[in-house]
Amino acid sequence: MAGKAKPKKHKANEIAAKVDVATTKAWNMVYGI
Repeated sequence: MAGKAKPKKHKANEIAAKVDVATTKAWNMVYGI
């Protein structure tokens, strides 16, 4: 819980990267690539 209470920049970057990958995969599925 303490880790979540104090978010770190590298954690935020990891989350952003995961979201970006998930979004890319979602669009690839939509367009059937």
